[in-house]
Amino acid sequence: MFTVQLTLGDQHWEAEGTSIKKAQHAAAAKALEGTKYPKPTARPSRGEGKNPDSITPTVELNALCMKLGRKPIYKPLDPYTGIRSSYNYSMPRGGGYPPRYFYPFPVTPILYQVELSIGGQQFHGKGRTRQAAKHDAAAKALKNLQHEPLPSKPQ
Repeated sequence: MFTVQLTLGDQHWEAEGTSIKKAQHAAAAKALEGTKYPKPTARPSRGEGKNPDSITPTVELNALCMKLGRKPIYKPLDPYTGIRSSYNYSMPRGGGYPPRYFYPFPVTPILYQVELSIGGQQFHGKGRTRQAAKHDAAAKALKNLQHEPLPSKPQ
Protein backbone atom coordinates (compact mmCIF):
# COMPACT_ATOMS: atom_id res chain seq x y z
CA MET A 1 0.00 0.00 0.00
CA PHE A 2 1.32 3.46 -0.91
CA THR A 3 0.58 6.72 0.87
CA VAL A 4 0.86 10.13 -0.79
CA GLN A 5 0.58 13.57 0.79
CA LEU A 6 -0.45 16.47 -1.45
CA THR A 7 0.21 20.05 -0.37
CA LEU A 8 -1.36 23.14 -1.99
CA GLY A 9 -0.28 26.28 -0.20
CA ASP A 10 -1.23 25.71 3.46
CA GLN A 11 -3.66 22.85 2.73
CA HIS A 12 -2.68 19.17 3.00
CA TRP A 13 -4.37 15.97 1.80
CA GLU A 14 -3.30 12.38 2.29
CA ALA A 15 -4.48 9.32 0.37
CA GLU A 16 -3.60 5.66 -0.04
CA GLY A 17 -3.59 3.40 -3.05
CA THR A 18 -2.33 0.05 -4.30
CA SER A 19 0.14 1.89 -6.55
CA ILE A 20 1.82 5.26 -6.35
CA LYS A 21 -0.22 6.51 -9.29
CA LYS A 22 -3.52 5.42 -7.69
CA ALA A 23 -2.51 7.09 -4.43
CA GLN A 24 -1.62 10.29 -6.31
CA HIS A 25 -4.97 10.27 -8.11
CA ALA A 26 -6.85 9.69 -4.86
CA ALA A 27 -5.02 12.59 -3.18
CA ALA A 28 -5.69 14.83 -6.19
CA ALA A 29 -9.41 13.91 -6.11
CA LYS A 30 -9.59 14.81 -2.40
CA ALA A 31 -7.79 18.09 -3.09
CA LEU A 32 -10.17 19.01 -5.92
CA GLU A 33 -13.17 18.40 -3.65
CA GLY A 34 -11.89 20.25 -0.60
CA THR A 35 -9.63 23.04 -1.82
CA LYS A 36 -10.35 26.71 -1.31
CA TYR A 37 -8.56 27.53 -4.58
CA PRO A 38 -10.57 27.93 -7.83
CA LYS A 39 -11.10 24.72 -9.78
CA PRO A 40 -9.14 24.28 -13.04
CA THR A 41 -11.07 24.42 -16.29
CA ALA A 42 -11.71 21.07 -17.93
CA ARG A 43 -9.50 20.35 -20.91
CA PRO A 44 -11.18 19.09 -24.07
CA SER A 45 -10.14 15.58 -24.95
CA ARG A 46 -7.92 15.18 -28.00
CA GLY A 47 -10.79 14.03 -30.21
CA GLU A 48 -13.14 16.84 -29.16
CA GLY A 49 -11.04 19.64 -30.65
CA LYS A 50 -11.82 18.51 -34.16
CA ASN A 51 -15.29 18.95 -35.53
CA PRO A 52 -16.49 15.61 -36.91
CA ASP A 53 -18.68 17.46 -39.40
CA SER A 54 -15.79 19.51 -40.79
CA ILE A 55 -14.75 18.64 -44.32
CA THR A 56 -11.14 18.70 -45.44
CA PRO A 57 -10.21 21.05 -48.30
CA THR A 58 -9.44 18.11 -50.59
CA VAL A 59 -12.92 16.61 -50.11
CA GLU A 60 -14.56 20.00 -50.62
CA LEU A 61 -12.48 20.61 -53.75
CA ASN A 62 -13.38 17.18 -55.18
CA ALA A 63 -17.08 17.99 -54.76
CA LEU A 64 -16.66 21.39 -56.44
CA CYS A 65 -14.65 19.88 -59.30
CA MET A 66 -17.39 17.33 -59.93
CA LYS A 67 -19.92 20.18 -60.20
CA LEU A 68 -17.60 22.09 -62.54
CA GLY A 69 -16.84 19.00 -64.61
CA ARG A 70 -13.09 19.18 -63.98
CA LYS A 71 -10.63 16.67 -62.62
CA PRO A 72 -8.04 17.67 -59.99
CA ILE A 73 -4.60 16.16 -60.60
CA TYR A 74 -2.13 16.14 -57.73
CA LYS A 75 1.54 15.87 -58.64
CA PRO A 76 4.04 15.41 -55.80
CA LEU A 77 7.17 17.53 -56.06
CA ASP A 78 10.48 16.58 -54.45
CA PRO A 79 10.46 17.34 -50.73
CA TYR A 80 13.20 19.65 -49.60
CA THR A 81 14.61 20.76 -46.32
CA GLY A 82 14.44 24.42 -45.46
CA ILE A 83 18.20 24.78 -44.94
CA ARG A 84 20.97 23.92 -47.35
CA SER A 85 24.25 22.56 -46.03
CA SER A 86 27.22 24.88 -45.68
CA TYR A 87 29.65 21.97 -45.33
CA ASN A 88 32.70 22.34 -47.56
CA TYR A 89 33.62 18.95 -49.03
CA SER A 90 36.98 20.20 -50.33
CA MET A 91 38.27 21.08 -46.85
CA PRO A 92 41.55 19.32 -46.11
CA ARG A 93 41.29 16.88 -43.24
CA GLY A 94 44.20 16.85 -40.87
CA GLY A 95 45.90 14.02 -39.04
CA GLY A 96 46.61 10.44 -39.93
CA TYR A 97 43.45 9.18 -38.29
CA PRO A 98 40.38 8.20 -40.26
CA PRO A 99 37.72 10.90 -40.14
CA ARG A 100 35.03 10.54 -37.53
CA TYR A 101 31.47 10.04 -38.64
CA PHE A 102 30.05 13.39 -39.64
CA TYR A 103 26.59 13.99 -40.98
CA PRO A 104 27.03 17.06 -43.22
CA PHE A 105 23.36 17.99 -43.53
CA PRO A 106 21.45 19.57 -40.68
CA VAL A 107 18.44 17.56 -39.59
CA THR A 108 15.50 19.83 -40.30
CA PRO A 109 11.87 19.08 -40.87
CA ILE A 110 11.10 18.09 -44.44
CA LEU A 111 8.67 20.30 -46.30
CA TYR A 112 6.56 18.41 -48.81
CA GLN A 113 5.31 20.13 -51.95
CA VAL A 114 2.41 19.28 -54.22
CA GLU A 115 1.34 20.79 -57.53
CA LEU A 116 -2.40 20.67 -58.17
CA SER A 117 -3.65 21.09 -61.74
CA ILE A 118 -7.28 21.84 -62.48
CA GLY A 119 -8.32 22.80 -65.99
CA GLY A 120 -5.01 24.42 -66.91
CA GLN A 121 -4.58 26.22 -63.58
CA GLN A 122 -1.77 25.26 -61.20
CA PHE A 123 -1.80 25.59 -57.43
CA HIS A 124 1.18 24.81 -55.19
CA GLY A 125 0.81 23.48 -51.68
CA LYS A 126 3.37 22.98 -48.93
CA GLY A 127 3.14 21.06 -45.69
CA ARG A 128 4.97 18.95 -43.13
CA THR A 129 3.29 15.83 -44.56
CA ARG A 130 2.15 14.92 -48.06
CA GLN A 131 -1.45 15.08 -46.86
CA ALA A 132 -0.93 18.57 -45.39
CA ALA A 133 0.61 19.73 -48.69
CA LYS A 134 -2.43 18.38 -50.59
CA HIS A 135 -4.79 20.16 -48.20
CA ASP A 136 -2.84 23.40 -48.64
CA ALA A 137 -2.99 23.20 -52.44
CA ALA A 138 -6.70 22.31 -52.33
CA ALA A 139 -7.45 25.26 -50.02
CA LYS A 140 -5.71 27.64 -52.44
CA ALA A 141 -7.63 26.17 -55.37
CA LEU A 142 -10.93 26.46 -53.48
CA LYS A 143 -10.39 30.18 -52.90
CA ASN A 144 -9.89 30.65 -56.63
CA LEU A 145 -12.55 28.27 -57.98
CA GLN A 146 -15.43 29.09 -55.64
CA HIS A 147 -16.19 32.24 -57.61
CA GLU A 148 -16.52 30.43 -60.94
CA PRO A 149 -20.07 29.94 -62.20
CA LEU A 150 -21.41 26.39 -62.31
CA PRO A 151 -22.14 25.03 -65.79
CA SER A 152 -25.82 25.09 -66.69
CA LYS A 153 -27.60 21.73 -66.65
CA PRO A 154 -29.07 20.48 -69.95
CA GLN A 155 -32.86 20.40 -69.84
